[in-house]
Amino acid sequence: MIVPATSFLLHGTAPAHAWERTLNSLLGQTDQDFEVLIAGHGLAAEIITLITLFGDPRIRFMPDLAGCRAAMSGASLAILEAGDIWHPQALQKMRAALNVEPGAASILCRGVLFGGLLRRPPPPANAPPLATRLIRANRLPANTPLHDAAHVATALPGIAPRLHEDLVFLNDPQKDPSPLKPPPPVDLLGYRFTPQLPAPGQPPCLFVVVDTEAEFNWEKPFSRDLTAVSAIARLQDGQEVFEAFGVRPIYLIDYPVAAQEQSVAVIRKILDRRAAVIGAHLHPWTTPPFNEDLNPRLSFPGNLPRDIEAQKLDYLYDTIERSFSLKTPFYKAGRYGIGPNTIDLITKRGALVDFSLLPHTNLSNQGGPDFRKFHPGSYRAEGRNLLAVTMTRGFCGSLAQIGDFARVMDKNWIFPRLMRAALARGKMLERVTLTPEGMSAADQIHLITTLFLRGHRQFVLHYHSPSLAPGNTPYVRNAQQRAAFLQNMRDVCGFFFHELGGLPGRPQDFLPPGARAR
Repeated sequence: MIVPATSFLLHGTAPAHAWERTLNSLLGQTDQDFEVLIAGHGLAAEIITLITLFGDPRIRFMPDLAGCRAAMSGASLAILEAGDIWHPQALQKMRAALNVEPGAASILCRGVLFGGLLRRPPPPANAPPLATRLIRANRLPANTPLHDAAHVATALPGIAPRLHEDLVFLNDPQKDPSPLKPPPPVDLLGYRFTPQLPAPGQPPCLFVVVDTEAEFNWEKPFSRDLTAVSAIARLQDGQEVFEAFGVRPIYLIDYPVAAQEQSVAVIRKILDRRAAVIGAHLHPWTTPPFNEDLNPRLSFPGNLPRDIEAQKLDYLYDTIERSFSLKTPFYKAGRYGIGPNTIDLITKRGALVDFSLLPHTNLSNQGGPDFRKFHPGSYRAEGRNLLAVTMTRGFCGSLAQIGDFARVMDKNWIFPRLMRAALARGKMLERVTLTPEGMSAADQIHLITTLFLRGHRQFVLHYHSPSLAPGNTPYVRNAQQRAAFLQNMRDVCGFFFHELGGLPGRPQDFLPPGARAR
């Protein structure tokens, strides 16, 4: 039997959504060596069902708190109430602090971690006591409460200052800023997309979506021969950035990547650690059968005749299932090219989440969809069991809230192009995407800040896997640019988790409860 390093004892009378947030924050820890014991007596049936649907064997029900204490096997113990939110590095830092104080077995803590710079102001000098206790080697709470930094330093010179400075455990009495104003439904390609608003009190969550694909020169014509996958060997470099913050990326895999053992082996190692999930990504020009003409318009898979799009989807899904022995609920059309048949076709193949929407963007001049009416966030495709999740793209600047003006500026006429450039230089209206490809970390942080203050809580960072190796995309041409690319992602994640007080989004969060087994 593997003995976990930490036992979490979780209890409380909070509503179901609070239990879900707490478990999400625990399961998103960078330190994954733990178990969660839950006192099941008196819990509402909906909470028990929700917890069960997590499908994580580290979560165990016990009859009561005494049963939890008797059953725990961890070397240290942390007791918390449902509703507490843990920063993804909390357990990692807590364990490092415990190692400094040999007399302490663990820590009892109650409250929300981080009072991020944007989320709420720093605590005043007369703030109420931090509800923090040491649990000594006998696993009984010590009698000394820790009130503030000065008291902490006096009572426990070894361990407590680190905890206080690095994590700052605070109760969270303040409400989030004004809720997000719901955007209108969007009709596109015969489907109606209804916006899904964040739950009340939802903390900001960061998801990562990677277009995991063969290398090709974006400036050259499409070709059937563009099947090289050598850049997949660098996937772990980006993976390390996100694992340091508890983020599990969603790798959306195209046919060449799914069909070649050298790329499959790299991705399989990440999946075996439960450090990511995979989805399907359809590029028509490299996905058999090749029954269509090769031209820019048909590089958008939604423009293919229905039977050809269906055949290519079959080929892609079957190859992913053979290579990875799993069925994936995640899908993204290559070039964001959904069409009038796409949603029906992918839902028949088990897709529950689609990432093919690029808000505030018009691709019609290239033959693709017009997404200008979409705002960043999630939409439900009415009449279909499908959640459509957009990439995070929005407008920043003093004119950003004037939606009609922003859509006019997205037209491809000469005057709007010149006007866009002038407004962007003046920081009055600038379209920014949450991606390290062509966007500075400062611009992405500005976008996150802007959207957060408008009420957005879901953020999706994305990039293309070939950018991890020099020479494949316009964004990374040499080793220096590659190092800057990785640092760009570290800086954005550092802001999101350390200053904004955000949490890592789990891919399962997009799925309906019955499909969330890890």
